[in-house]
Amino acid sequence: MSCLTPYLGTRYRKNSSYQLDTALTDDREFEDICSAAPLFAALAGRWKTQLIYVLGIRGPQRFGALRRIMPRISPKILTQRLRELEGDRLIWREQSPTIPPQVTYGLTRTGMRVHEVLTALEPIARDWGMEGPAGTEE
Repeated sequence: MSCLTPYLGTRYRKNSSYQLDTALTDDREFEDICSAAPLFAALAGRWKTQLIYVLGIRGPQRFGALRRIMPRISPKILTQRLRELEGDRLIWREQSPTIPPQVTYGLTRTGMRVHEVLTALEPIARDWGMEGPAGTEE
């Protein structure tokens, strides 16, 4: 069964989001119909996909370099997101025994596979960005 199954047969109402004919009452129901649900949950949250994208394009990076590449993310949130991604086994963390410690982050094999999917979305994103205002698509 596909993750898109609950969206089949839905109706689009102008100036609103898609409405599901049948609501999924909890995460477990969604996991029953979509084997990718745990990965979607791991990727949920601001900055996570951007971090995976940056690490995929630029390779392993130290914390300070990530701060310079993504200046709008606060150090606290950057640390939090990196820990979450590491906990979900999408990135690895290596700390050198120096003073001060040097910490480097990079993508795991699974993280690299997720990066490939994010990169594959680029043509869709370009087309989507050129479509014009919402609600004009038939």
